[in-house]
Amino acid sequence: MTEVLLEGGPVDLPRRWRTADPGHVRVPRMAGYEHFEPTGRVDRVDDHEVAVYRWTYRTRVAE
Repeated sequence: MTEVLLEGGPVDLPRRWRTADPGHVRVPRMAGYEHFEPTGRVDRVDDHEVAVYRWTYRTRVAE
């Protein structure tokens, strides 16, 4: 698992997230998913560097 920082998107999402797929982050939320893509930037958190991901779009679960 890789820890990343989430930027943008809904304000109720956690800023830090752990993901198995560092190419694209998909966060489940309210019958859908918030999608984040890597920015190429890193921030320092607790003395280590963490990749920053920016919100790109939302999808809903099909019923």
